[in-house]
Amino acid sequence: MLGPLSAHEEDGVVNLGGPKQRTVLALLLVAANKVVTTDRLIDELYGDEPPDSARKSLQSFIANLRKAVNVENEMLQGRSPGYVLEVDSSHVDALVFERLVNQAAAILDANPAGARDRLTEALALWYGAPLIDVADEAPSLRQEVIKLDELRLSAIEDRIEADLALGDHQAATVELEGLVALQPLRERLWGQLMLALYRSGRQAEALRAYQKARSMLGEELGIEPSPALRDLEDRILSHDPALDAAESAAGSVEPALGRSVRGYEVRERLGRGRLGVVYRAYQPTMGREVALEVADRDLAASAEFARRFEADAALIAQLEHPHIVPLYDYWREPGGAFVVSRLMRGGSLDGALQRGTWRLDAVTTLVGQIGSALEVALRHGVVHGRLETGWILLDEEGNAYLGNFSIGAGERPGDSREVWGQTDDPRLDACGLANVALEALTGESGFAGVAESSQIDGGLRDVLRTAINPPAGGGYQDSVAFVEAFLGAAASRGSETALSGPKALANPYKGLRSFGEADADDFFGREALTRALVARMSQPATHHRFLAVVGPSGSGKSSAVRAGLVPALRRDAVPGSGDWFVVEMLPGSNPWEELEAALLRIAVNPPTSLLDQLTSDVLGLHRAVKRVLPGSDAELVLVIDQFEELFTLVDNEEMRGRFIDALVAAVEAPNSQLRLVITLRADFYDRPLRHGGLSRLVTDRMETVRPLTPEELDRAIAGPAERVGLEFETGLEARIAG
Repeated sequence: MLGPLSAHEEDGVVNLGGPKQRTVLALLLVAANKVVTTDRLIDELYGDEPPDSARKSLQSFIANLRKAVNVENEMLQGRSPGYVLEVDSSHVDALVFERLVNQAAAILDANPAGARDRLTEALALWYGAPLIDVADEAPSLRQEVIKLDELRLSAIEDRIEADLALGDHQAATVELEGLVALQPLRERLWGQLMLALYRSGRQAEALRAYQKARSMLGEELGIEPSPALRDLEDRILSHDPALDAAESAAGSVEPALGRSVRGYEVRERLGRGRLGVVYRAYQPTMGREVALEVADRDLAASAEFARRFEADAALIAQLEHPHIVPLYDYWREPGGAFVVSRLMRGGSLDGALQRGTWRLDAVTTLVGQIGSALEVALRHGVVHGRLETGWILLDEEGNAYLGNFSIGAGERPGDSREVWGQTDDPRLDACGLANVALEALTGESGFAGVAESSQIDGGLRDVLRTAINPPAGGGYQDSVAFVEAFLGAAASRGSETALSGPKALANPYKGLRSFGEADADDFFGREALTRALVARMSQPATHHRFLAVVGPSGSGKSSAVRAGLVPALRRDAVPGSGDWFVVEMLPGSNPWEELEAALLRIAVNPPTSLLDQLTSDVLGLHRAVKRVLPGSDAELVLVIDQFEELFTLVDNEEMRGRFIDALVAAVEAPNSQLRLVITLRADFYDRPLRHGGLSRLVTDRMETVRPLTPEELDRAIAGPAERVGLEFETGLEARIAG
């Protein structure tokens, strides 16, 4: 019941029938071992105006359910004035969940470790939104869902209580910050967050959490915090010794089962991915299970990974194709990096091949599906580079999906097949897909398998040999060429499924949305502006570490920086810029906190908090930048988009002034490692001029964004079409004018 309603037996999943029939079973389960009257069942199913056939339909539903779930005994019985489902409570997940939660609550104070074990086991039973497929079919089921959701939240709070009692306040802090964002009106969570922050040495942030809770409760409910929460604030202010706890146990970056990470509840360890350990997790806000990959600690802490992680993940998240595993979420924080993607319930191709090789028709379909995905990736400039059976995932129908792309330069020595000496050579994917096809057909990999297999005829053998062991003149230039050759050879063998998969079409036009770094290949028409921005960043001028990009609303300031300047810097447009760290932020209403979060995303060996250092004095940002970068020769480009938010969203003028002073001091310091780029709406151009230090920077280092010329407009429209192989007549501006 803790997800879509389902029943299982030794032979597999039980067919429970249609929505009405499943609703009957759900109603009987909610009242397990108690009689539910016929009249109530009809009312729940049909409301106030049931059809004349309602009673007969109910009898039919009961008869079908008896066949499905009775097994060897009469579990579902007619008992006047209705029906009863007699079931062992250990066979119903919701009842097991309630029992474990009650047991844990009874021992929480005396035995927090035992309580945590029971709560972890209980929370692991959830696999979706409770009764999601039938909850809207009957009023009482909606009430049951509310009860179960509330019980789950209470269980999470109890488990965190146990964590705090056991000294695990560091991990609890990360979890609680996500939970209060999802449940901002639960005072117990706010109190736990305050305590976890205080025990982590972050008293100021604990007090700020109280103020946030107070503001939220006042705005939403019109009430003050409870006496218990006010008392906790007083005890934090007075450093009450009773608030102290045992030191947090040292542990790995891997989350404990049952713990929530940024709102994702960890359920089960599935294995290893390209970055680290992969878990099955549950996302309550979406009511779905996902795959949560946690990067290995040493990898997440490396400078190259920190520099590339966000840009790579954003690009992979943009790859939309029916056979690419969707990337839902990603983030990097002190202690690790995390990637969330669709949970593929069919496992990997490697696991499927343990049960035997595949027929040519099935392998041809697989090559078409993965080949089509690789084609779309290649059009976005992405080479997988490590294509093997373990990285190809399957759904429950056996369809193949491409996953485990490289993110954050997350390769270790020997991981990639460096056939051509480069991990981004498109020929790698042709070679990898050929090896996958060979292994699926024969159970062997490598050229020896091609030569010795009796299951592959001459045509297929030649295609595979050319891809896996290319002749001196070179093999297939990319996966697209290999797929075409393979499907042709398979068709000559009479393969009925020699299809290329979904056509890999791409629409390069963004409509009204702004361009990001991942859209750089489609960013046409602004080449001159990009060159001007790069030139500004290259000049050894007095204020060369600052650049203001100014233009009217909707003029493309953000796009020029994200899709023009930043990709150019990554390509080493300024000598050495290919090694610079780049991070972006919006000021918002709390610019210090936004700045801290931005710096921690790219920090190497990051501290738990930077806020105190940032706000300590005017050179706080200067020192914080040195703290997060890997060495004195490293450079950070901080992009503050929509800089006007400092003047529209920040009410505290003193805070705004200190923030601006810190920015100016950081870029003007003699040994500065910070380069600052801001985008500013033209109608707010006068605001920075009121701050002496910032006024000098803006007036000396400003680039304006002007409208496109007719030639640039032509380029902006025709350029993307040309990139994807479409024809588009130029001279649009002239034709409109005519």
